[in-house]
Amino acid sequence: MAFDASDLSSQEQYVVERTRDGEIADFSAAAGPDGAKPALRAAFLRKLLLQLEPGWPVRMPGVRIRGARIDGALDLSDCAELPALELAGCEIAERIDLRHTRIARLSFESSALTKLDGLGLHVRGVFNLSGIRAAAADGLCWIDARALTVDGNVELSESRLAAPTAREEGVAQHLQNLALRLSDARIAGSLHMARLQAQGGVSIGSAHVDGDVMLSHAVLEAGEGKAFRARAAQISGALVLRDAKVAGEVDLRSASIGSNFEIVQAEVTHAAPRGGDIKSEYDVAISATNVRVGGAALFQGANIKGEIFLADARIDGYLAFGGGRFMNGGGWAIRAPNVRIGGNLTLKLADDDTAPHGKKTVIQGGAKFDRAQIDGAVAWLNLELRGAGPDGAKGPLLSFADACIKGSLQARNLTAQEDARIDLAGARCGALDDDLKTGWGVEKAALDLEGFSYARLDGGGKDDRWRARLGWLRKSRRNGFSPQPYAVLADVYARAGWREDARRVLLAQHDLRALHSRAGPLTRALSSAFGLVCGYGFAP
Repeated sequence: MAFDASDLSSQEQYVVERTRDGEIADFSAAAGPDGAKPALRAAFLRKLLLQLEPGWPVRMPGVRIRGARIDGALDLSDCAELPALELAGCEIAERIDLRHTRIARLSFESSALTKLDGLGLHVRGVFNLSGIRAAAADGLCWIDARALTVDGNVELSESRLAAPTAREEGVAQHLQNLALRLSDARIAGSLHMARLQAQGGVSIGSAHVDGDVMLSHAVLEAGEGKAFRARAAQISGALVLRDAKVAGEVDLRSASIGSNFEIVQAEVTHAAPRGGDIKSEYDVAISATNVRVGGAALFQGANIKGEIFLADARIDGYLAFGGGRFMNGGGWAIRAPNVRIGGNLTLKLADDDTAPHGKKTVIQGGAKFDRAQIDGAVAWLNLELRGAGPDGAKGPLLSFADACIKGSLQARNLTAQEDARIDLAGARCGALDDDLKTGWGVEKAALDLEGFSYARLDGGGKDDRWRARLGWLRKSRRNGFSPQPYAVLADVYARAGWREDARRVLLAQHDLRALHSRAGPLTRALSSAFGLVCGYGFAP
């Protein structure tokens, strides 16, 4: 039946009058004894916004209604150049259709919704969805706004969303378990989702955001699925998950972040699927292969249960894991092969920093930075390696194999069990600045120093002299004896002017070579005698 513009309710007539005066139609104080809100027909709102009635002018700043109930589906699809619409604290139980609509400004602040369909929606100002919640008894409250264009900010703070599941009829499979879909969106401002609660995934894949994406104190629950999708997103500002709690995968593959990427004091848990060949309890928690970060990447104080995958990532600033818990026993807790870092890589907290888990940084499983290119220093302090490592290893693994560290390698206060291993094979650094007593774990923790090189020893003191260093070299156990680590240390001593230390290291090198030689007993005996009498030529 066609809408009769002459048959308005008293509430609708009040909206017409207030809008004509440029004022707010506020029904907040007019709720019934049972809390029922005054009703407005969706068809009336459509006609008011289209400005089809001469006696219904819409003056700046648009149609503004508070505390009402909207009956019927609000269909504004394919409408162009609509005035601003604000429905604050309203109940809208049926679908809101804004597909391919152009509107000056749009707000549903603190309203109760079921579904907003905004495919191709263009909002020329702010799009405010903060504080929205479910209106229907089934608890669904979800937004599908693919290819959205917003010339201002998108506000979703304090909202509670709930996605349709595979059980919901009439919902496309690609939309199931997705509470918020802003993929391919173009947002000229920032996307604010502080304290967002989403039962289901949030997707901004391939979106362009000229400002920040903020998920501080948010709660995203997607179980074994993708909780936050930003694959191939272009974010000019920062991406921040601070004090957030996420159940499911964070997918940032090939994303570009102009400023900092922060998962600080946040919890991300991605449980492994039941069954299958996955040996660890968790799956990939943060997938960020080929991510580009224009500032720093911060995981300080984070609690990550699952793998952080940063293969081929490019980080212009520094990469920090201090004070965090990175748990994936039996697998990789951190895997960042070929990562490029413009600053320092730190596994420690600064003296004046705090974290929810204290000063200690914990890695359960393995951490890999093989072939990393690091323009600054690598430093660990108060680091604990624990649990079984990847590929069936009994103990944890920390690997910098073939890494290039332009600054110093600073190793202090490392706690590791006897089966732990630190792999520096083929790596090189500008300087080695370590505490020999505490920086490399317990005595029986293994090192792989084959091909490891460093230009100098920093820190000085007695622990940097030859006797203590020989104990450190003997921790290197890779297929028997290798003379290369001894030659590197002797060369560093010689260039520093410590020639007696260099000689002592070379003598020890030849002693061990004779001990591990495959030659016959006579040859080994003659070599040992030569060492005792002439110091292998170094002390004739």
